[in-house]
Amino acid sequence: MKTTFVPFSKVLEAQQEVWGLVTAQVPDKDNEVCDYVGSKPYYEAVVAEFTKATAGGNIFPLRAMHQLKAAGKGIGIDFRDADKEIHMGFKVVDKDEWQKVQEQVYTGFSHGGSIVGKMWTDPDFKGCQRYIVSPSEVSLVDNPCLGVAHYTMVRANGKIDIIKLRSIYDIPIIGKDGGKTK
Repeated sequence: MKTTFVPFSKVLEAQQEVWGLVTAQVPDKDNEVCDYVGSKPYYEAVVAEFTKATAGGNIFPLRAMHQLKAAGKGIGIDFRDADKEIHMGFKVVDKDEWQKVQEQVYTGFSHGGSIVGKMWTDPDFKGCQRYIVSPSEVSLVDNPCLGVAHYTMVRANGKIDIIKLRSIYDIPIIGKDGGKTK
């Protein structure tokens, strides 16, 4: 199963909603890049299937840490063609999983599914491999892999907290001798 971790962009506390990128055509911590154009039709197929099955009540499955535990339901999707990224919103209905979002145990999303065909050398990012994903779910996760920088927590009382996560490009690489190489 292929997974990619992405930080939340917005959390609406009063509505128990989480919003953010589920994938973007940029390198992740594993030096892999999800191909937007190739993966988009697979995302659209899942949305169509779930929308039909639930009469629009759920457009995509939401799980917790890629386990067989339903955590919520998909409520919105935005295919951002110009930026080659997919932004989604979910309502978290599981009480325990929502508490983990509030306490910042979960900090992002990860799409899970299977790779379509074989991975290939990425034409835009040196040293990276590109793939097409056929997603089966999106999960709430504690350790996002994709280097998207932050999310916003909108508290029930209206207070807004900006939670900045470090981009993978800001993390110093420690060499074998213990010194920073970046």
